[in-house]
Amino acid sequence: MGNDIQIRHITDISEFKTLKGPWNALLKQNHINDAFLTWEWLFSWWKVFNKGKQLWLVTAWKSNQLVGIAPLMLERRGKLGLGSKILCTLGTPMNDVGGFIIQNQDMQILEDLIANILNQKKKWDILELTEFPIAGPEIESLKTAFDQPGFSIVEKDREHYYLPIETTWDEYYQGLSRKFKKNLRRAERNANKLGEVKIKHYAGNQLAWEHFESVININQHAHYSRLYNSKLEQDFLKELLGCASQWMNAYFLGIDNDQVAYEYGFLYNNSFEDWRAGFDTRVDPKISIGKLLSLKVTEHCFKHDCSAIDYMRGAHEYKTEWNPQSRHFQELRIFNHQSIMAAIAYLWLRKVKPVLKRS
Repeated sequence: MGNDIQIRHITDISEFKTLKGPWNALLKQNHINDAFLTWEWLFSWWKVFNKGKQLWLVTAWKSNQLVGIAPLMLERRGKLGLGSKILCTLGTPMNDVGGFIIQNQDMQILEDLIANILNQKKKWDILELTEFPIAGPEIESLKTAFDQPGFSIVEKDREHYYLPIETTWDEYYQGLSRKFKKNLRRAERNANKLGEVKIKHYAGNQLAWEHFESVININQHAHYSRLYNSKLEQDFLKELLGCASQWMNAYFLGIDNDQVAYEYGFLYNNSFEDWRAGFDTRVDPKISIGKLLSLKVTEHCFKHDCSAIDYMRGAHEYKTEWNPQSRHFQELRIFNHQSIMAAIAYLWLRKVKPVLKRS
């Protein structure tokens, strides 16, 4: 450990609450500054989804200044009748971006955080870190630290799409494929045949809970209709609305007086992080109502000087129609073979499961 760095392990929500100011100040100095790493998103998530989990914030300090955070949690998961202690990224599985927060990519701070996690190996079976950017310093440092007897590492690459906004809307639109533009024009014509098409945008203080009630109502007839049925999901939206409304943006597409599609996310660092969307599947599929709303959202971002649209995790084919670029992220699982549960889980993942899939 660096002589001037002190590590504090925080497990209490009341202490977590006091970190808001220094947390977000530190995030501005981090190699990746994203809404999913803000104090607001993670604290809201923890307040709602903490049941059965233990808060596990590994923090680094210099002269009482916060200089490093590994935002983690400890939970117990069962498989094949066996339970494992998983030390994982705080916010799993809802976080679209993960990572450690380090002052100015100071490698000594990062190494001290990792050393603390390693030194507490008796308390966890598997270390599971999700959606860490490959371009960041954490992945290689973690693999180096755990490249020793007693541990096995499994990596899984993930691709995220994003659209940098570097031209005018007209120039960008003309660069889309002829077939895609034809489909978009047809969708708009067909929607106009049903009635008056209206696009409404709400941001920051304009957003109220009634807007998310509209999200919930639309989603009752969407492809993932169960998404907002959970009271916990709804409570989380309320927490975000109260805690992070300054970044929240929501778009709705209506035909006459009926709202039929929504798209919302975070306008953070001048980039629109397009988190969730849905549409009423009862609307004639010839309209492609989801694509039509995405067209309007994309146009709005171009014309209001956003720097990028981030489509978040999931390399879905429909995203590629918008000519995005890609970033690469990684899920890293580190199995602690001092734990019989971790050894069994590793054998299952690497040996047994592939055989069952082939058969």
